[in-house]
Amino acid sequence: MLVLGALALALWAGAVVVTLVYNAPVNELAATWDPESPPLDWEALRDKWHRGQTIRTLLAVGSFVCLALGAVWPRFAS
Repeated sequence: MLVLGALALALWAGAVVVTLVYNAPVNELAATWDPESPPLDWEALRDKWHRGQTIRTLLAVGSFVCLALGAVWPRFAS
């Protein structure tokens, strides 16, 4: 369980880093936008946010799978 737990923690930490690098900055910018007049590069920022969301989701699912495998099939933990 230790190996899978450590891998799950590393994947989850990666998800947090991706959130801070990709998603949070775009969210902060979007909070200040006028909905009637978005910035000219809003599509690039949207794409950056979606890229971060995709990476973050894969990391979070991987983390969950590691924890589930460790809990359900202890033989995978060694």
